[in-house]
Amino acid sequence: MGENQVQRNSSFRFEIDNFSEKEGAISSQAFMSNGCEWYLTVHPKGDRLCDDQLGLFLYVANPESLGSGWKRKPRFQFVLLNQSDKEFYRSPSKGYRNTFPLTKLQEKGFLEKDRLIVEVYISQVEVVDGKGRLASDKKETLDINGSQVLASQAASARKIFTEHPDIEDDFKPENQVVKTEYMTVLLKLIETLNKPSQNHSETELNNAHIELSELMEQGFKLDWLQSKLDELSLQRKKADADVNNLEMRRFEFKLACLELKIEEGKKSRVQELLTELKQKLKDLREAKSFADDFRNSSFSFKINNFSEKEAAIASQSFLSYGYEWFLYVHPKGDDLCDDHMSVFLHVANPKSLGSGWKRKSCFQFVLLNQFGKELYRSPNSHGWFSAEATGWGFRKTLPLDKLHEKGFLKKDKLIVEVYITSVEADDGKGRVVSEKKETLDINGFQVFASQAASARKIFTEHPDFADDFKPKNQVVKTEYMNVLLNLIETLNKPSQNHSETELSNAHMELSELMEQGFKLDWLQSKLDEVSLQRKKADADVTSARKIFAEHPEIAKDFKPKNQFVKKEYMNVLLNLVETLSKPSQNHSNIEIRSARSKLSELMEQGFKLDWLKLKLEKVSLERKKPDDAHGSRVKEMEGRIKSLEKMVLDLKVELGKENKGQIFY
Repeated sequence: MGENQVQRNSSFRFEIDNFSEKEGAISSQAFMSNGCEWYLTVHPKGDRLCDDQLGLFLYVANPESLGSGWKRKPRFQFVLLNQSDKEFYRSPSKGYRNTFPLTKLQEKGFLEKDRLIVEVYISQVEVVDGKGRLASDKKETLDINGSQVLASQAASARKIFTEHPDIEDDFKPENQVVKTEYMTVLLKLIETLNKPSQNHSETELNNAHIELSELMEQGFKLDWLQSKLDELSLQRKKADADVNNLEMRRFEFKLACLELKIEEGKKSRVQELLTELKQKLKDLREAKSFADDFRNSSFSFKINNFSEKEAAIASQSFLSYGYEWFLYVHPKGDDLCDDHMSVFLHVANPKSLGSGWKRKSCFQFVLLNQFGKELYRSPNSHGWFSAEATGWGFRKTLPLDKLHEKGFLKKDKLIVEVYITSVEADDGKGRVVSEKKETLDINGFQVFASQAASARKIFTEHPDFADDFKPKNQVVKTEYMNVLLNLIETLNKPSQNHSETELSNAHMELSELMEQGFKLDWLQSKLDEVSLQRKKADADVTSARKIFAEHPEIAKDFKPKNQFVKKEYMNVLLNLVETLSKPSQNHSNIEIRSARSKLSELMEQGFKLDWLKLKLEKVSLERKKPDDAHGSRVKEMEGRIKSLEKMVLDLKVELGKENKGQIFY
């Protein structure tokens, strides 16, 4: 037919050969974009309502499979190109009947080799699920058979469950985040395996085998996908052999050509060409790498009333590639350059990094005005940061006379942006590690840099807690570690700040973490303690409500206004009420005296506590009765002892008299 169809990124390319011979409407094959299936229809002679313009339309594929009430709102654009990829038409934002005049298209020589190329770019799709709920495919998830799936993957997920309805029957994990992650791994794996076999790298296929193995270990039924992977692996091996042979022949040919040129006396020129080609290839690779990373890591420093600034200004510290940095701006230039503004990137907290540390960072500065208009862009630069050189940057950015021109800076506001595109770190032992994401490896777990200190503390205090951890998938390990760190952070909050739902979820999360192999008896104890504290806090709240219900004017004249002081005095009152609620025989004299002191202080602060004072007097009297009874018994015993002592003394006197009248032989 002569129609070639290629999908790349978020666009689809439809190549039509022998275009001038086409009469009826031509439809492309279906393609996937933003999680939805589409196809293009081209009317070479226009449609019924417009027969002098080329008609281009974007259609939803398989609408009958989408259920009732579905809607999609895409943002898209058409581009027309010739054989040489020269653009000769771009639609404003949507597809229309009136795109390009047919008379122009049919001019002799206008289309090279009579080929028309139609490209559609779909930048965003919003989906209504049939219940009037609008979701952005970029962020929202949908429930597909109990799994939360990104809207962009919904069609793929539905297709899997339609073709393999029992795929998830034996799936083990219950944690929703873990389920979502495994489903994402599965969908990405299927997407990977649907690529042409020659597009798979050896590493990609090895990773696919590992991911498939773990998915099946977790309970997915994927024999059909195993067969697909085995088939692709064989095709890849054959394709590799074919490519290797082709590459070998190509290089042999190039080598023969070069040798021929050298033999013809053009050796020096060939060498120059080779050097230039190598350098150009290197520059292109660096430019691509820089462009790929450029959007990822930036920090914006907004300076108000810039013209009034004299001394150097430091930004707050920010995190990029797992490290802390800050910007240093010299509004009047630094000591070595006083006619240009200077900007430098500095390492934050260098003293905390130990001895011998180094970092190699690639970065670029951009200066903008209030409305985001670019005023200056520095060259791409890199520098080795160390204890001896904690900052790198540019002394000469914008001339000061230009900066201070009237109206140059809108509302006297300057915005300094820094783009950090890569960081290599030397740990002081000669080991260089490239940082591509803001995570750090802590004992085999990828941990966000912001949580690194917490993770290290856990491994220091409980070195064997992860020895029996089961999952091997790095993303799942990261997610479980994230759950653990968030759980610890939750339990470190004051007990009164925990809701009942929060503690219930904490128990479930801790249970699943321990089922996966974490040794967390110490955290179980902490959770039990927090739960008890929460129950006591609930009891205090109930008690406080009861007091205010029975004595509504209790705090009417209370003097302190500070919230913390009010809370402390309320705790004293609740503890005092609890103490006086115990049976009177359980109160010691010390406890009674302490209660009097506390009650006196509370009343001095303005609490109306006559009712509690009566309660205390009653408790004191009841406590005194046993003491009085005990005192009476003691006095009675003392009287008896004195009587006995008197009787003994009288007997001794009588005995002495008798002894004097006796004669001994």
